[in-house]
Amino acid sequence: RAEHGQELAERWLTPRSMGLGLLARGMAAGPRDRVELFTESARVLAQSSDRHAHALAELHLGKELLRRSDRGAQPRLRAALATAARCGLVTVADEARRALRSAADRHTPAALSQAERPVAELAAAGKSNRAIADSLCLTARTVEYHLTNVYRKLGVTGRAGLTKWFAAHRSQPASARAPGGVS
Repeated sequence: RAEHGQELAERWLTPRSMGLGLLARGMAAGPRDRVELFTESARVLAQSSDRHAHALAELHLGKELLRRSDRGAQPRLRAALATAARCGLVTVADEARRALRSAADRHTPAALSQAERPVAELAAAGKSNRAIADSLCLTARTVEYHLTNVYRKLGVTGRAGLTKWFAAHRSQPASARAPGGVS
């Protein structure tokens, strides 16, 4: 049905009809195709006067990027929120706010598990994977596994990013960082 709608939209050749067709296809698509369709929908709808549809496209794109732990999620969700708030679209704005809170929660110290936290802290302190493994009685592969999860959860790349992240979050109390976690 979404493809039929897209065919009809292409007959009109307006940014609104094309963008709505792409949005519908994105909503009906499988996970592999959603980002591309939502991205194109948002791009096309930005050229239309339909702010509601544009906010929806940004929201769907942001939520799909968030599901993939993609850093591009927050700017899209903020764009959806700004447009929705400007236009009085309460439901869209509320959904964008919830998604933004979810995105923010993913990059907080509390997002780390009790096993990941000490690995992350030792890596941020400059310890090698082997040294971390030895001090925590883990295998080097387990350390690599934990660090991969830590980088994804905190939205950093590599040890330099991890070190900067911990330096920026040192002032938070342990209770705000990780329930029962190592401080």
